[in-house]
Amino acid sequence: MIYSNEEIEKLIASSKLANDCYEYICNEIKVGMTEKEVASLIDNYFLSHGASRSII
Repeated sequence: MIYSNEEIEKLIASSKLANDCYEYICNEIKVGMTEKEVASLIDNYFLSHGASRSII
């Protein structure tokens, strides 16, 4: 598969967003949190940083 420049830019941006979310979550996870609570933090992070539900 050959990617266009636009597709490569989108892949880079989505990778950066995922990495930034990982760093955020690592600082927010606390002992006793449920999986649902962590998933909600992740979901809210992505949505508040411009992601759409279709990629979450």
